[in-house]
Amino acid sequence: MPTPINIEIGDVHVAVSSRYPLLLQKDNPSYDPFFSRSNKGRPDIRVAILPLGPDAPDLRTLTQIFDSGRSWEMFTDGDEYVIAFDSAGFRPMPFWLARANRDFSRVTVYCGEELTQVRDGVTAISNPVCYPLDQILLMYVLAPRGGALIHAAGVDIDGRGCIFPGPSGAGKSTICQQFISRSDFCILSDDRVIVRNSGATFNVFGTPWPGDAGIARNAHVPLRGIFFMLPGQANRITAIDRREALERLMPVTSIPWYDREIVEKNLTFMENLVSNVPAYELRFKPSLEVADVVANFISS
Repeated sequence: MPTPINIEIGDVHVAVSSRYPLLLQKDNPSYDPFFSRSNKGRPDIRVAILPLGPDAPDLRTLTQIFDSGRSWEMFTDGDEYVIAFDSAGFRPMPFWLARANRDFSRVTVYCGEELTQVRDGVTAISNPVCYPLDQILLMYVLAPRGGALIHAAGVDIDGRGCIFPGPSGAGKSTICQQFISRSDFCILSDDRVIVRNSGATFNVFGTPWPGDAGIARNAHVPLRGIFFMLPGQANRITAIDRREALERLMPVTSIPWYDREIVEKNLTFMENLVSNVPAYELRFKPSLEVADVVANFISS
């Protein structure tokens, strides 16, 4: 049996195994800090990899519950979920199909020919547990455990975690560029982070899904502030209440709105988050001064 691949994102351990040799993604170095060939203990998610064959789910017999409109669809098959990637007519067969049990602790991925290769009569499969599959798995696993994936830059400021949520174009990568030169700043991610409730505190984790700045660190730090960015003529930080923070956070949190059970868990987590971590509006202009303003504020 080939050596399994272990992936750890947001303190979620994913063990990927197959009876076929597995190939790591060589074209996406942001994943490198999150891969390991060593045993990380009991995994949270076990993923088995197979070539796409006659034993794969037949989408024609399943009930569709979501269509991203771009690349993937979600189906139900009794108590199980089935995810199809790029099955909307762009290829004669899906790029991959994934079947998951109800809590997403066990997943089987059936890989199409684009992910398989034969060398000297041996079939090898490129690891499919990357974007978007890994985000979908984590979205489901984190929700009941007090966690969520948030579109935000994450920064460690001398042991104090801050997140800067916003959609594409909101300024996440821009503000990270102002922080890079500071020795007391460590950027975890410039685009997407995971936030988890550990019981005693909330922690922010880097992820392998960076933005324009390409920053992706496998590290975490206690979360001390949520900063919603807006352009301004001067750098100014203003506190906002929990209700406004929740309203601003919801559109940038990955929530499967089609799944009521998971939505309820996500909303409970988010309400808990804004009740325990202070939120602010950050008006900023792109300059190194904003780093001083944020550092002084979070340290006071």
